[in-house]
Amino acid sequence: MALSIHINLPFPRINIDLTPRPVRPYRAPSMDEVRMGRGMLSRGMEGAAVTELQKRLGVKESGKFDMDTERAVRGFQKKAGITVDGTVGRQTMAHLDAKLPLTPPLFAPHKPLPVVLTPPAAPAAPAAPATLTPPPPAMGEIR
Repeated sequence: MALSIHINLPFPRINIDLTPRPVRPYRAPSMDEVRMGRGMLSRGMEGAAVTELQKRLGVKESGKFDMDTERAVRGFQKKAGITVDGTVGRQTMAHLDAKLPLTPPLFAPHKPLPVVLTPPAAPAAPAAPATLTPPPPAMGEIR
């Protein structure tokens, strides 16, 4: 069903189409891109970065930046004392990294490698120098 408004004025007719259109989700930038200031997370975006953000904020993990996610971001921004705009940019990301690090860690803690100590080898005896030319003849000796 198309909904249109027609305004009759002395100049050409203006048509305004009010037909609802499906909102196309935007691909969310990665968390690293947000950290570097190359993008931001906002309502309508989808992706792994949004899922990670939802996990850190403790909201339902849907992978879609919806109204609940925006509300949680606004709450976090207010508590952190930064600009409250409901989007996650460089400043909000820095505060998230400082206050809500990812748990559990991305990499499992490693076990230290065993250290094997071996006694140092005894110094080797100096080898006899190799001569490349024959020694000079002794006094009075003819070769």
